[in-house]
This record gives sequence, C-alpha cells and structure tokens, in this order.
Amino acid sequence: KGKRLTSLTKEEDHVLKTLSSHDTSSFRNSRRSTDTASSAESQKADEVRDKLRKSIADHSRELTEIETEFLYDVIDTPDIAPEQIEAVEMVLHCDPLYQQRGEKKAEEIKKDENNDKDIKRLSTISQGASYRKELWTHLRAESQEISEETLTFTSVLNTKDNKEELVPEQAPPKEHPKRKSSQWGFLYNFQIALNLIDNRNEEEETVDLEQEENATFGVLAHSIDGFLDTPGVLTPPIMDALRTYLPFAVKHDNFWLKYSLNNGASMAMLLHKIRNSARTIIAIETDQGEVFGSFTSSPWRVQPTGFYGSAEAFVWRLRKSRFTRCASIEEQIDLESDIEVFEWSRKNRNIQSCKGFNDEMTVGGGGYEDDPDNPDKDFGSALTLSDDLSRGFSERCLTFDSPPLCVRNKGGVFNILSIEVWTLTPVFSLEGAEKLELSRHFIFDHGNFALA
Repeated sequence: KGKRLTSLTKEEDHVLKTLSSHDTSSFRNSRRSTDTASSAESQKADEVRDKLRKSIADHSRELTEIETEFLYDVIDTPDIAPEQIEAVEMVLHCDPLYQQRGEKKAEEIKKDENNDKDIKRLSTISQGASYRKELWTHLRAESQEISEETLTFTSVLNTKDNKEELVPEQAPPKEHPKRKSSQWGFLYNFQIALNLIDNRNEEEETVDLEQEENATFGVLAHSIDGFLDTPGVLTPPIMDALRTYLPFAVKHDNFWLKYSLNNGASMAMLLHKIRNSARTIIAIETDQGEVFGSFTSSPWRVQPTGFYGSAEAFVWRLRKSRFTRCASIEEQIDLESDIEVFEWSRKNRNIQSCKGFNDEMTVGGGGYEDDPDNPDKDFGSALTLSDDLSRGFSERCLTFDSPPLCVRNKGGVFNILSIEVWTLTPVFSLEGAEKLELSRHFIFDHGNFALA
C-alpha cells in the first residue's frame, strides 16, 4: 500500500491518541485519593500540573473556551509528560496573545447584526456564483464525505512496516457537552473529480496508488450550508493549484476553513478565529471578480513594532477574473486552476504585520533592506486589509517582486466582496484538527510566539 505523506509526527500522533483515549475525569478523581507519600517524580508532576492550573485561572480572560477545555485535558491526562506541561506554561507567560490585558474576551467579540453592507456583500456572492454551487454540490456527491453520521478518518502510524494508512476510527469521538457543532468535510481528489465530470479517464492508464493518495486532500468546515448558500472564495481547483507552492511538510495536508464573513466582518474577529493557526492562507474576492491572497507560515499576532514572518510566505492571484465568461463548468475549473504565485524575493524581510485588533493587516512592504533610510517610493505592500475588512489595496511589492495583485481598479484599491482564511491540518476530523492545532501551539511549536 502507498504511503500517504503527512505533516503529523510520531510524537504529535502519540499525544493525540493519549488525549483521546484517557478518561480524564477518572484520573482527576484518582489523584485526589492517592496517598500523599508519592515519589519525587510524581511530586514534580503534581507540582507542574498545579502550577499550570493556577496559570489557566490567571489567564482566564485571554483564553477561549476551547483552549481552556484543552488545557484542563492536558492537566488531567496521566501520560502527558511534565516537560510538555512546562512548555504549555511557557506559552501562557510568553506569547503576546495571552498578555492582552484589557482586550475583549473572545466570547465578547461579536459581529454587528445591523451591518447591512455585510449582508449585501454575502447576497451578491450568492447571486453571482452559480457555477461554484454546482461545483461544490457535484464534488460533495462524488467525494467521500466525512460527517458525524459516518466514520471519520485519521492518519495513524503503522508500526509494523513504518507505513502510514488511513484508518477509520471505531466511532466518532464524543463532543464536549458545552460545544455542539455540525462538523462537515469531504476527501477530494482533483484528478478523479475531473474524470467524473468529463470522463477524461476513459483512455488513461491506472493511476499509481501512492500518487492517488497524495493527490487526495480533505476540506473541513463546521457546516456545508455555508458552502452551498454563499460559495467560498477558495474552490478545490484553486486549493489544488496552491498545493504545488506550499512547504513540503504541509503540501499534502487538508484545508480547514477558519474564518469567513459569516463570522463577522472585523479584524478582531478574524484574528480571534485564526489565533492558534501557524500557517494560514488568506483568500480575497473583489467586487470586480478578481481573486488573490497570501500564504504565511507564522501565526498572526498583534505586533506594534512592525514586520515579522517566515521566508516560506508568498502571495498569489488568479490570472483571470471570475467575471470571464465560461461555456461550461470544465472551462471554469480550468480558469480557477490557473494561478500566479510570487515567492519571497530575499530583498527585505517585511513579510507580515498587524499593529492592532482595530488596525490594518499587511503582507509585504518597504524598500531594500540594505538601505532602510531611503525606501523606494515605487514599492508598497503586496496586500493591505482595512480593519473592517470592507476594502484594501495592493501595490508593486519588493518583498515578493510582485505587481499589484488587483488590476481592475485604479491605484490598486479594491472593495472586498468576500474574504476567507484557511489553515492546513493532516487529520480528517474537526475535533482531531482542533486538538492537534492546540497541541502544536501549546506543546510542540511554542517557539512560534517569538516574533521579534
């Protein structure tokens, strides 16, 4: 059997299994009844757990409900090592995300229900995207669906031959009683989907199993209704085209929708939704049918001092507007598979910046790094978004050697019709994706908060 590539490491897989398999409530009760005469190692474990429990209480205003639930699970899972708990403690004390005293708590960030402009924007998307409804509906019917009613899949390590398999779980994991959501997704294979649409596979040879598995990726979201009512900016053809340019570690991972206008049009809400995501794809559609965005490998954080980020970043755009007339869905798929990507130019390190929850978000900018006092006025940011996510602008950018990503409006200014932010995950269920993302954030990738 072919080996499916994945960014899930052995250690991460072990922690996920540990968090999912243990009854934390029974461990919690057993600790209370344990004899106080414990070994030194056991005492240390109890001390670091008690210290983390206090830190959770101290940072309760900055933590979301999902984060709090996850951290208590870490405390009450016996096989989590003290060193890993200490890593969590360090994140809580060092990550700027948990030092924002006075900022609104996550649950207090709500969308403006009286914002008629946002309602009109979503309505416009629905009216002009019948082909995307057809595409998503078709792919949902022909692809392997992942839902609460069917078996979910997770990538696990086969220790016998050191090969990875897609193994169905025995039953969908139970959701936390406080958080009930309808999770949805499907496994999508670009070549197979094209064959199903126009029968291109009639004279083609059988695809190698390993190639077929690595051509398959999942699309995860909390509800399919949003895709069918207001079809998204990213479609599977664009996703498949972007995968070529993603870092090797994640190019075979699944796409997970973290933010859309349905969550509320504000920078504060966007940052809240993607707060634990390291790698993110921003996708924008303008009122002129232009589609473009960015990929960044560092988590988005409020950083008043300026730019930061990883050299893996790039900006991208569709070569043609979605307003281009297409005679068939096949032509539309070809249009949406044709993207242009601009990678880091090495001419400066101004990758990404966000100076406040009510401020602009910027990708790329500035002049030559070796002459900071004399910035080249011919260059600007590749992408800048307003705090209410209603508009933005794109200029010729030195960071990526990119032209303005939008060309239909003068001065590179554009009106945002729709915006999404996606992340990548190697697992195939929303609950597993949430646990892995939090595990990486708090336990494994805790160096990510060092943005300076």
